[in-house]
Amino acid sequence: FALIHCAWAFLKERQTAFFHENVEVFRKTVEVAAGHCDTAFNLERKEWVEIPKSIAFDKMDEAEFSDLYERVKDVLFAVFLKGITEEEFMDALMNF
Repeated sequence: FALIHCAWAFLKERQTAFFHENVEVFRKTVEVAAGHCDTAFNLERKEWVEIPKSIAFDKMDEAEFSDLYERVKDVLFAVFLKGITEEEFMDALMNF
């Protein structure tokens, strides 16, 4: 998922530290924020939690993929890529 890895490259050090220097934790967080998740009951916390759905690109049609891509991009720009233009980001993504 080049979109996530490119966004990760733009994060500041304190942001990557928050995600335990783990791009997969970041990816899952963004997916949940984009609504690509299920809910499960956490017995230890005694509360419902959101967990990211599996992304199987071979099982997604183009419309589903496009929708997920746009929702993820919306989350990235709203939360993590403030101050970075979409054009700047897309240029970086093309060279990623």
